[in-house]
Amino acid sequence: MEPRPRCPFRSPEATGTGKHALSVGAVWDFRELVFNPAEVQVFGLIGVQRDIMLEATRTYYLRKQLVLRKVYKPPEDPMALAALDMRIDEFTALLDVLTGGWFSQQASQ
Repeated sequence: MEPRPRCPFRSPEATGTGKHALSVGAVWDFRELVFNPAEVQVFGLIGVQRDIMLEATRTYYLRKQLVLRKVYKPPEDPMALAALDMRIDEFTALLDVLTGGWFSQQASQ
């Protein structure tokens, strides 16, 4: 004979009325619905993009002034002419860095 359980309730196995249960759960993270940290990172790049654009514009017009000086009033001293050419090359290189090489590609066409 089997010993009787001490608790007053009978187990489902003993009564033959076993039940099956299934539970389903879901987890929602509403933090990103209200605030997405990636948006802050992208928003921070707007200032950097603006600074690069201003620097490229300033560099372009400085280079253009040097080119105009060379075309319309070139220095007579060969050393000054070489220094002017170097400054034009310097600003061209800066523009290439700021534009990923686009400036020289467009200037050569």
